[in-house]
Amino acid sequence: MNSFCERHIGVPQSVDLGELISNGHRYEGRAVTVSGYYRPVFEHSALYQHAGVDPYTADFSQGIWVDGISPFFDGEAHVLLTGIYTQKSQGHLAQWPGSLCVAQMRLAS
Repeated sequence: MNSFCERHIGVPQSVDLGELISNGHRYEGRAVTVSGYYRPVFEHSALYQHAGVDPYTADFSQGIWVDGISPFFDGEAHVLLTGIYTQKSQGHLAQWPGSLCVAQMRLAS
């Protein structure tokens, strides 16, 4: 985990990734826990609802940008992420509906 994301965020609300994408304004600045498929590649750090998304042909509106995870994380993983959601930051080249500054990451079961 990178150190710039706040670690003490209070009690998060569990939210579906589709709900977060569609109604992000409802979660602005709030602590949330969301599951999905984290896909890190060069200049790309995103969470998607489905596995196997090609980041070079992806529809960025179908995911959220992820901050706070080590750039050395390798490969795709089904994860639970907890952090602060915002639409004020829209990730690399401002292409995303919003971003999550991650305080905690764990593998989904």
